[in-house]
Amino acid sequence: MPDPDVEAVRRGLEAFNSGDLPTIFGLLDEDVEVYSHPDTGNSGSYHGHDGFMDWVRLWLDAWESFHIEIREIEALDAEHLIAITDQTGRGKGSGIEVQQKGVAYLFTLRDGRATRMGLYLNRETALADL
Repeated sequence: MPDPDVEAVRRGLEAFNSGDLPTIFGLLDEDVEVYSHPDTGNSGSYHGHDGFMDWVRLWLDAWESFHIEIREIEALDAEHLIAITDQTGRGKGSGIEVQQKGVAYLFTLRDGRATRMGLYLNRETALADL
């Protein structure tokens, strides 16, 4: 039987790809912290649904198109999950395609909603931050 938290993370990432904001906000706690590690773009912390949207706008502003491919999602303990992804974007203006492999998202979930989402260049950096 699938882990409901793993499925929630999968639905959230798929909703991001399709621009489905109602699904995303249904999976994010109203006080969610969105964190980007200093090695990633838009580093720092963003808070709440408005902070999430600020973070997304800053990131997507650089891309004509952007897609997350899920490699795996793993429950680390009762409330932490890690998603390993490959990301592809086509630069706005330049049209150059860029791919990042093995990008990690670290989630803290409570009652089926993310209270924290962290973005890291790789699994090792994400786990060190845990």
